[in-house]
Amino acid sequence: RLLVGALGDVVVLDALDDDGAMDRVEVAVADPALQPAADALHRYGRARGFGPLAERVARTHEPALLRDMTDATHREHLRDPDLRRIWEEIAPAALLCVPMVARERTVGVIGLVTRDRAAQYTDADVDLAMAVARRAALALDNARLYREANAARARAQAAARTAAYLSHVSATLASTIDYRATLDRVADLVVPAFADYCQLFLVDTPSTEGG
Repeated sequence: RLLVGALGDVVVLDALDDDGAMDRVEVAVADPALQPAADALHRYGRARGFGPLAERVARTHEPALLRDMTDATHREHLRDPDLRRIWEEIAPAALLCVPMVARERTVGVIGLVTRDRAAQYTDADVDLAMAVARRAALALDNARLYREANAARARAQAAARTAAYLSHVSATLASTIDYRATLDRVADLVVPAFADYCQLFLVDTPSTEGG
């Protein structure tokens, strides 16, 4: 939202997950009258993924800029009529897409729209948007690494608890060879580790002696 008004009348933020799938995080607008179109664009992105320009930017790591956009520009770049109708409602004068790249990995794409035909994006605007995107990408990637480290630590702690419990199970069951005592120990190991109540059902094995 920091970019709305500063670099665009509409800002679209798309993030890529660890598998490379796109998630449309937000569509922010400066003019509240555009909110229905922004909501439609958000839903479109969540359901169908990148638009063609954003997909190219994510793949190449290079910014893309469309200046002096008209209905003909929409027809050329937007094959999907549903997406084209949304963008025609937004009525962009120029569209700038920049990649968010951190550690040589694309973590997302920022789309910036100006509706003012007298305020086309300049090379300086592209440089500024790229600088913002790099900083946003690094922040997102740091958050991803922190999340992964926490998940790895939680898995290691769970594995350690499991190993300790299984060691306890082995020691407890090995402490007696008495049949009834072994059954009691099995119940004690299950409650309360896995349940508040435990029943043991025993199956009689038919004797093979005597034919």
